[in-house]
Amino acid sequence: MILEFVGSRVIAPYLGTSTFVWTSIIGVILASLSIGYWWGGKIADKNPSHATLAKAILLGGIFISSTAFLQPFLQIITTFTDSIRLGAVFASLVFFTPATIAFGTVSPLIVKLKIKDIETSGRTVGRLYALSTLGSIAGTFLGGFYLISLVGTTKILLGLAVVTITNSLVLFYIFKNKTPKIQTLYVVLLILAFFPNWNTYIFSQTSSTIIEDKDTDYNRLIIYDNFERETGRPIRIITNNIEIAQSGMYIDNPSELLFEYTKMFNLLQHFKPDFKNTVLIGAGGYSYPKYFQKKYPDKILDVVEIDPGFTELSKQYLNFEESERVRIVHKDGRIFLNKTEHTYDTMIIDAFPSHFAIPFHLTTQEAVKNIYRILSDDGVVMVNIISSISGDRSKFLQAEYRTYKDIFPHVLLFQVRQINPEAAQNILLVALKSPETPSFENSDKTMQSYLELLWKDSYNPTLPPLTDNFAPVEKYIEYLY
Repeated sequence: MILEFVGSRVIAPYLGTSTFVWTSIIGVILASLSIGYWWGGKIADKNPSHATLAKAILLGGIFISSTAFLQPFLQIITTFTDSIRLGAVFASLVFFTPATIAFGTVSPLIVKLKIKDIETSGRTVGRLYALSTLGSIAGTFLGGFYLISLVGTTKILLGLAVVTITNSLVLFYIFKNKTPKIQTLYVVLLILAFFPNWNTYIFSQTSSTIIEDKDTDYNRLIIYDNFERETGRPIRIITNNIEIAQSGMYIDNPSELLFEYTKMFNLLQHFKPDFKNTVLIGAGGYSYPKYFQKKYPDKILDVVEIDPGFTELSKQYLNFEESERVRIVHKDGRIFLNKTEHTYDTMIIDAFPSHFAIPFHLTTQEAVKNIYRILSDDGVVMVNIISSISGDRSKFLQAEYRTYKDIFPHVLLFQVRQINPEAAQNILLVALKSPETPSFENSDKTMQSYLELLWKDSYNPTLPPLTDNFAPVEKYIEYLY
């Protein structure tokens, strides 16, 4: 179970944590265990010895140690297919199959060795499976609640390998069998498992300098320095996926907005000029809260961020400072929407950072109804969506547009860049609670330039709205890129 949890964290930066990824992990592990059980049963009938059992455990430990070095191959996998499903299945096969098959052979061997009398065989098998299940339960809670955020993925994998190989060596020693000559591997694993932050050197990007690679309760967060392609200015990026720059800042001016779509959040001021407070769901690296503090010294921003690790790393590496005007709420965005009694003039949802893992429960009618509820009478919500605006790859945008349109009187779409509408891009969905027809004229030249990015063609999606009961967002975004 620890291997399954940690494996999901290793795969996440390359393929996300969607339902497709977890389906692949669970399915591959079950298939591999089945093969291991079958193979182990044949071995147990042919050669049921403690030496054979020790070799099976040793082989599993060696395969686990190899998984710590598979991350470069995961990046290669993403270049061969645009399908998250195929990529997730193949990554799971590479990552989990060898070790899981090896461990699958262990149970039949132990059963064969432990059964002494056919009359007590049921009791023996029941006891073994009970102990095995208790071990799985312990591994689940230990890995999920403590180890991942305390130690980190690569060290856990190497630690598992060390523990497993140790068990095999103890078995060899107890039953007076010749110990395999694996001392060199064992020493290397011990060094790597306890060498501080060595795993940051596995992850690399061209011209990038890794600053931090840390597992939190919710993400594997990677911070690196690079240079902006257009200007050559030094930038710092924080992300939980190597395919995207999730959030970032200019190193020479931390409060300046780095990404174009975040600059367009200022459209809220056009549609609601007298706004007094805003709520932001999805803080990332806190680039917009830093800007908000400087831009609007007389206004309040509540920031809802599920991962405290994002907040702490943003304070440590991205120059974010909490203040009385920027209040942090560490909570799932949907739970916040369900429970909050506050009323806001404007809202920003920036919690859909990529096509790898969209929190579907923030996309549904039930969520949007709560957004409508907590907005003031003429309030405005803006949602950052990565999608095509038309064509086959626009399905998620179509469904989300329909979801908002069923609840809000006015729903607008803005292309952040005027590019091919069938290409994947940042699109801002703006929903207005007021029934009055909005103006698209502003005396400020920058604001007017944003308003001119309005999608002016009619938009009549054919897909049904998203609901808590049916929100196939993974299906809609599978072939986005």
